[in-house]
Amino acid sequence: MSDKNKKEPQIMTFEGKEYNLEEFNQDQIKYVNMVADCERKIQSMRFNLEQITLGCEAWSAKLRKSLENAETIEKVVAD
Repeated sequence: MSDKNKKEPQIMTFEGKEYNLEEFNQDQIKYVNMVADCERKIQSMRFNLEQITLGCEAWSAKLRKSLENAETIEKVVAD
């Protein structure tokens, strides 16, 4: 077999130790896929949380400014 046709082993690191995925049984492969999917979802949720947090801060700033403007108008009208 030539080097071109030689398949590279799929190595993964888990808790500091390297494993050859080709040696995993079906359950272990399922667990690897579940862990990877959970990690992707965690990253997505962190991204969404950051977006929502910044959005909330922006809307709070608009509300704060709106209330400050209303107070200024009330003050001018009262004087």
